[in-house]
Amino acid sequence: MPYWKTQYATEPEPPSNLLVDQRTGKTIHISWSPPITGGYTQYFLRVVPMSELSGTIQNLYIESDTTSFTLKDLTPGAVYELKLYSVFESKESTAYLSTNVTTRPNNPGRFIVWFRNETTLLVLWQPPYPAGIFNHYKVSIEPADAQESVLFVEKEGEPPGPAQAAFNGLVPGKAYNISVQTASDEQVSLPTTAQYRTVPLPPRNVTFNRKTLTSTSFEVHWEPPTASSEFDRYQVSLGIRRMAPIIVGRFDERMAVFDEDLEPGSTYEVVVKTVSGNVFSWPTTGNVTTKPLPVSALNATSNDMGEIYVTWDVNNASHQDFFRVIYQEMDSLNGDGDVFTTRTMSYRLKKLFGGHNYSISVSSVSNNIESDASTVFQVTRPAPPLIVGLEAIAHGLNMTWKSDVTSLQDSYAVVYIRNDTGDSVKHLTSESRAVLKDLYPGAAYTIKLYAISYGLWSDAHTQQQIVYPDPPKNLTIETVTNSTLKLRWQPPLRSLYSNYAVRYKSDDLDTWTKIDYVKTESFGLQDLMPGAKYTITVYTVSHRVDSIDFQQVEQIMKPSPLTAVEAALDTQNITFDFIIPTGHLDHYLVTYHSATSRSIGGVKQILANGTSGDKAAIVINDLKPGDLYYFKFYTLSYGSQSDPYPLDIRTIPVINSDISFIYNNEDKRMLGLRYTPTPAAAAVFDKYRFHLSDPNVPTQEKAVNDSNRFVAFRDLVPGRQYNVTVWTVSGDMVSMPLHRQERLHPESIQGINATSITGTEITLNWGAPLGDHDSYQIQYLNSENRLIQNVTYAETITIGNLQPHKEYTFTIIVRSGSETTNMKTSEPFSKNFTTKESIPEIGRAHV
Repeated sequence: MPYWKTQYATEPEPPSNLLVDQRTGKTIHISWSPPITGGYTQYFLRVVPMSELSGTIQNLYIESDTTSFTLKDLTPGAVYELKLYSVFESKESTAYLSTNVTTRPNNPGRFIVWFRNETTLLVLWQPPYPAGIFNHYKVSIEPADAQESVLFVEKEGEPPGPAQAAFNGLVPGKAYNISVQTASDEQVSLPTTAQYRTVPLPPRNVTFNRKTLTSTSFEVHWEPPTASSEFDRYQVSLGIRRMAPIIVGRFDERMAVFDEDLEPGSTYEVVVKTVSGNVFSWPTTGNVTTKPLPVSALNATSNDMGEIYVTWDVNNASHQDFFRVIYQEMDSLNGDGDVFTTRTMSYRLKKLFGGHNYSISVSSVSNNIESDASTVFQVTRPAPPLIVGLEAIAHGLNMTWKSDVTSLQDSYAVVYIRNDTGDSVKHLTSESRAVLKDLYPGAAYTIKLYAISYGLWSDAHTQQQIVYPDPPKNLTIETVTNSTLKLRWQPPLRSLYSNYAVRYKSDDLDTWTKIDYVKTESFGLQDLMPGAKYTITVYTVSHRVDSIDFQQVEQIMKPSPLTAVEAALDTQNITFDFIIPTGHLDHYLVTYHSATSRSIGGVKQILANGTSGDKAAIVINDLKPGDLYYFKFYTLSYGSQSDPYPLDIRTIPVINSDISFIYNNEDKRMLGLRYTPTPAAAAVFDKYRFHLSDPNVPTQEKAVNDSNRFVAFRDLVPGRQYNVTVWTVSGDMVSMPLHRQERLHPESIQGINATSITGTEITLNWGAPLGDHDSYQIQYLNSENRLIQNVTYAETITIGNLQPHKEYTFTIIVRSGSETTNMKTSEPFSKNFTTKESIPEIGRAHV
């Protein structure tokens, strides 16, 4: 029997136990185990780049007799996905081995310490080259003293640039190992490592031993750092000089001596540092100056009182900034002494005590370092005494003086010389005062005072002094006004004088006004204060010195009168306003009396307050209304009275009259009034004045003694309301007005016409009367004999609801001021009218 035969390949089992071994950043070695069951002819490896978007997928076929493979030329730091299949007869296994692997990234480039101090190291490094792929850097420090000893620094930029990291909180002067690695995912590169030290803490308190300081050597000391720091030695050097530094071990004595090539008086900067490895601390410095050499050829002389002149030479091999001069008095335990400095090779000591022995020492000073002192001794001349009191007395001088407590003297000499004649007198005394008598009044003297010690005279203390001149005689006042006065006096009999001085002051002021250089025996004072009390003195003057005695008078000036007094009037009082005049015032005095009788009046005195130029007021009460008064105003000062200021003025009268109005029924254009008299005891006045509000109506007046107390205003407008004003009049003064209002009765109408009459209605009209009116009142009796009243504002009215064929009497009254409380009506006007008969109604006929 024929048959067909074919062969099929089944799907192989996958390999197992995939292992990955990192060789380098570009090489990975992988190994696996073959399938446990079944056959296979080769392996298929797919390499998929995961980090590179443009990377190429590799498909690799591996012979079946090997179970390992090396991948080359990979990108350092990149992530790859590996998929391993087994293959049988070109058929791949469905299952496969898969893993992701990251190649080792490239190492970072070299790095340096970019910044360091005592507790911080800042490192800076270059990225790997070629860069490869990585995410960040891992930076670590050993020993792990930092606040953070492992730091992760993100990569920045593409391609990446330099990166940095700082470690803080480190130990000063300590050595640290720092490593930098690149990292890609969990894979890190081999480290780049270096060792750096922090800066050690500096030493402190550099000092110098003054006891061992010489002109050519010095000894320096210092103290260790204040806080914990690692270092192994100190380095001590001299500033900018090129000399080998001195090295002192950390645990050796902290001292160094410099004694070579130093110059006297020169200043050197000493620099001390701590050293850890080859890292130096910040410097601690100190300045030291060698001792300058002493001066030579010291010499002292004393030619002037209280002074010693000192000179010397210097050594040119020494430097110095200035010289210090010290002097000390030798004659007492705590004697006078002082210290001075100078840049010259001489000095003048001044204000020394006279007659004393002094030691003077001079030394060179460079930067406050002083050389050994050179000393010399010198004696001064005695000091002159000092005049502390030189007082002129009558025909003499009283003088006192004092001596410098440090000056030696055994007596004094006073020499006084009259300047105008040259006469000289010498007076010796051992006391510190003297009274010079029988000197000429008004003369100028030169006074010279000397101290004498062991026969040696001091310099003179000289003063000029004037003897008091004699005073003038017989001072009198010749003429006086309220602001001026004239003085006169006689000269002294035996005295020198050059002029006179006049002084004066008022009791209101504490200060004197002085007028110097009055050459004659009379003088006039101007612009004095009116009303003031003045004290006036006159002196003689010699060389600007007033006589001790003087002539004196007192005078009270006449006060200034009031001017421009203004009056504010009322019925029973007057207020007088005025400006306070210049000068001193104590009171104001007002006298007044009535024109009708001098016995009616009074006197009023008021205390003067306020200052000149201010306003003041005086009120006079209890006066009679309308009366004329004569006033006089005075100012008073210290009992002196000013000229009077007269003023005649009348008070305002009052009106106490009652007014009643009278009408004439036949003359509606006339308004009459009667008034009661205002009592004579209430006011003084001449007449009554009556005024109507119509300007065309003349004002009327009635004498106060007119017995006819009726006033009539004629040719007025009927029905009009008038304002009536009444005053009393006294001279040119009128009382407050008395106001009344009154309205005239209007005129009545002259006739009534009926323009329409029916059986039940009548229309009436009429002509308007003359004058003012505003409405009409119409009255009639209706069919029930009830009075009906209607009001209209026009000259016509229609009346309805009347009874046919009946006679009615209509009365019209004119009204003025209908809407006021002062309404007036005219006399009534009446007229009869009869209504027409009514027309009968015609009804519908019924058949």
